Amino acid sequence: MADHYQATLNVPKRLLTPEIEAMIDEYIQENETEDSVVDGIFILVSYEARWGEFEEIEAVLVEAGITFDRETVADYGNPAFTLYFRPGVTKTPQYVCEVIDAMEVKDAIKTGGLRALKKKLATFYPNFLPLEGRKESEVA
Repeated sequence: MADHYQATLNVPKRLLTPEIEAMIDEYIQENETEDSVVDGIFILVSYEARWGEFEEIEAVLVEAGITFDRETVADYGNPAFTLYFRPGVTKTPQYVCEVIDAMEVKDAIKTGGLRALKKKLATFYPNFLPLEGRKESEVA
């Protein structure tokens, strides 16, 4: 039997085709979920997503070349993580698993060390595009 974890899927609403919307509607009817649209981003939350993912929906989004983020909540000793897909930037969905200590960020703000923190984070995280808003040339 599969483990179930809370997961959130974020997709630009304008990129969803009627077929994908129908697939998502079917998922919503069959599962305990919440959905909304905030600032043009469709948000689907499942409190009991199988393995903390939306396997079929994500596969269709990748096949269609539609950008998305999926956040899976930590549970039962498994860390929280974010999966992101940016067509043209990543060939397959990529995971971001490193957790940043909030106190380290707070100290960096106090001491003006944000550049040092940015340099440190650059070794752990690739630059990737936001879901909406900025062009690749505008990303530092």
